[in-house]
Amino acid sequence: MTRDPNNSRSSDDVDSSDTAVENSSRPARESGTGVRSWKHVALPGASLLLAFLVFLFGTNVVSRFRQPERPSDAQSAKHQPTIGEQRFHARYSFKKAPFVHPKIVNDLIGSLSDTGDQVVAINLIDSQDSNRYFGEIFVAPQTNPQVPSWPWVYSLSREPNKEGELEDLWGQEFSAYRYLGSTRSGLDVLHANYSGGGSGIFNRVVFIRTEADYGVEYPLLRDIDSRRGATQPGFRNREIIRIVGKILLGDRWHGTVEVVGDDVVVRGRDLYERCKLGGVSIVEAVEMRHFMDIDCKDGEADYPPPARVYKAPVQR
Repeated sequence: MTRDPNNSRSSDDVDSSDTAVENSSRPARESGTGVRSWKHVALPGASLLLAFLVFLFGTNVVSRFRQPERPSDAQSAKHQPTIGEQRFHARYSFKKAPFVHPKIVNDLIGSLSDTGDQVVAINLIDSQDSNRYFGEIFVAPQTNPQVPSWPWVYSLSREPNKEGELEDLWGQEFSAYRYLGSTRSGLDVLHANYSGGGSGIFNRVVFIRTEADYGVEYPLLRDIDSRRGATQPGFRNREIIRIVGKILLGDRWHGTVEVVGDDVVVRGRDLYERCKLGGVSIVEAVEMRHFMDIDCKDGEADYPPPARVYKAPVQR
């Protein structure tokens, strides 16, 4: 064998090197052949198996393995809920027709036999004309010059005895309220009355907040197409009327209530205080003696009722 002076590698070296390169590339070609075989055999088989499962059981078999479909941007914009808006009033009012139904206010106040809060918020939009709060609304204009001119709004179990006279409701079950004003922080203040049909008329001062809210609703089960994936909720606006607090004035309270800024000024006495200090009627005195074994003081009170000041809650 002769060695080329211009090339330091011999022909034996070249032959052995080429053989090594050919041997090293053979496993790669064989591996590529295996991948191509898997694609041509396994993938069509998996597709046939998936199609067979869908044919037997429907799309629910495979839908659980992927994320639920998200609503499109157009759907999201269409159902965008109204949130965060304060002092939101849709159609109904405490001051003018159409009035908020008195039964709604009474439901927020709660039963006389309970303490604390049970129902704290009601959707006004769906409740106003519902069967739960069914009943005609009557309005009694305010005629006392010592109090604001907002009318009494009330609901009865039957027709009123006289039109526009709240005092003629004795012996009937009724719910009533009168708008007093609003605090600086945006709470509505109401003077509310309730009678169960007896001689008692129970008075409360109520702090009410209204706010925008939203809820979701879903279609009926039979209207859902399971092939479309997860069913998206539909958003709808709500107007929430919420009770924040109340001041108990007592049974057959007589006096005035005034809203001054964030203060509520109360001047008056309930039946028990009038019985103790003077100022009850003959019927009230007989009732107190018969049911509570208390002799009421005759005549008028010795001094006018003091002004009791309550700090209104601040809306947050």
